Amino acid sequence: MDVYGKFRPHTTERHKIMVGRAFVGVMVAISIAWIPLIDKAQGGQLFLYIQSIAAYLAPPIAAVYTMAVLWSRMNETGAFWGLMSGFVVGVARMVLDFVYMFDAPKCWETEDTRPAIVAKASLENCWKSTAAGTLGILDKKSRY
Repeated sequence: MDVYGKFRPHTTERHKIMVGRAFVGVMVAISIAWIPLIDKAQGGQLFLYIQSIAAYLAPPIAAVYTMAVLWSRMNETGAFWGLMSGFVVGVARMVLDFVYMFDAPKCWETEDTRPAIVAKASLENCWKSTAAGTLGILDKKSRY
């Protein structure tokens, strides 16, 4: 998918390759800068970090895919808005978890001072509510 070519259609192939290489370099720098956050998240356990990211972003994809297979009235508009709404909710929950990550109580502490959406709502419940919200958007947007 050539996004840069759509914004600047009269560029040479050499220029596009240089822009692509620069973009990859920026993404590598962002990935390297992200390593300390991964180390702090979930007590340095990379597998738990990957699972939590998947739990934030996978529910809308699963809901859209399931509805596309099972519901004949599913359309592109419903799929788009279902994915966008689920993505916004998932990213909002991910940001909340990262903001309050260092305030999590230790095993011996009994009081949790974080907001209830972070402290009491498990990832499974967030997955279910995000998927249900996505299905609701799919139903509304796919009717017309």
